[in-house]
Amino acid sequence: MDVLGQGELPAGEAGAQKRDQLGGLDRAIATAKERAKIDAGADVEIVPFPAPKSFFEVVSRTVPGDAQLYALFPPDPGLRFYAPPALAAWPAAGADGGHLLLWEDELQRLRDPRGRPLAVLAMSDARQSGRGHLALVSAPRGPLVPAPTVVAPIAPRTR
Repeated sequence: MDVLGQGELPAGEAGAQKRDQLGGLDRAIATAKERAKIDAGADVEIVPFPAPKSFFEVVSRTVPGDAQLYALFPPDPGLRFYAPPALAAWPAAGADGGHLLLWEDELQRLRDPRGRPLAVLAMSDARQSGRGHLALVSAPRGPLVPAPTVVAPIAPRTR
């Protein structure tokens, strides 16, 4: 069991047999109820551990205190809520790295200097109408460029 407690499982057939013996989440809950002397039919709340972090906590832990956090200016109140006081305006000529807070609609419209999608580090659970989720992205080195516009082909007329 010590090997299993450390998250190590044998590979291949031996690993499949071990996993089958262990069971899944339902079996783990049943065993926990039994050991805690809780009625097998009782409802229990499953609490993830560690608890999921809020978007604000993710931003605070991902962006070091001395690192630059940018946003397109002026930031709206929804973005400002998640941002630390030292939020800086994204320079038109681009930056030399750092982190950038963008709404999902902005994320879809912008690319790095090579035209590639921006690297998303975290996304808020909450969404703002018309803007989508708030994203923390790794700021590219250089300016943001518009994403290519996709033009739908015109369907030929049929008579």
